[in-house]
Amino acid sequence: MLRRFRLWSTARRVARSVGSPIAALVHWAVIRLGPRLVGNNLWLKHTYDYMTIYVDPRRIGRNVQVGAWRQESESALGHLGAWYRYGDGLKSVRTHVTRNFHGKFVTDGNWDSYMRPFEVLPVVSQLFDEGRGPRETDEYQAYLKRIELGQLTWTRGCRNQAELDSYYDKLVRAYRDIRDNGYRTQTELGEVGNDEIRVCIDRSGEICVYGGGTHRLSIAMYLDLDVVPVSLKRVHASWIDSITDADSAADETAVRRALDVIRVERDAHGPRDSAI
Repeated sequence: MLRRFRLWSTARRVARSVGSPIAALVHWAVIRLGPRLVGNNLWLKHTYDYMTIYVDPRRIGRNVQVGAWRQESESALGHLGAWYRYGDGLKSVRTHVTRNFHGKFVTDGNWDSYMRPFEVLPVVSQLFDEGRGPRETDEYQAYLKRIELGQLTWTRGCRNQAELDSYYDKLVRAYRDIRDNGYRTQTELGEVGNDEIRVCIDRSGEICVYGGGTHRLSIAMYLDLDVVPVSLKRVHASWIDSITDADSAADETAVRRALDVIRVERDAHGPRDSAI
């Protein structure tokens, strides 16, 4: 729920600032004892949230509509109503705790039906094929209009035109860095945390974008890269069931065996990325 109402980043910054033994003890207790209360999904999520894997970007064909319900309203009250109607909802206490609070890593349901095809974003073609400046792209103008109207929900975190200009300057620098130096992980670039392209795996085993990194992925596709680092956020239980004989799709061994199907070896690592 913190993530849904844009409080997650603030909560994480506060948690990171508390570098005391008490904070470490609480974290250990959550990781060790949490699975006993809400199942192995909690441990899997924390494991893979901080793990980078490599995949072929050409296998990423769809984009999950994460948070599309937010478009219904700009107000916090409207978000709450839309989240209840169109989000995961409050189906049960267990569902609320395990899915809405920290998010299941392996889960069934119809969450992978709210998708659309993913292709190279028009802004990438406009910048690097047509030679437009950032301010001349359709995407920049759309974001700028939302900022001017005070509609800040879908503006890449930019609150004013100066921040928007900075974002697109980074995008251009990222493209040049990937083209000239190769695609590096955020860790290799000296960034804190695992902010790679966010992906999930649907029930058919297709790798899909899952809420972040669409510009970097578009650049990788535009440059025809063979492999990119990603952060895996969710896997559909039906896919794991279909390719393993484990008793539970959330079994760690089953997850590892399933991911071997889509994983690319690190030494095949092609051109790299710059922080966006």
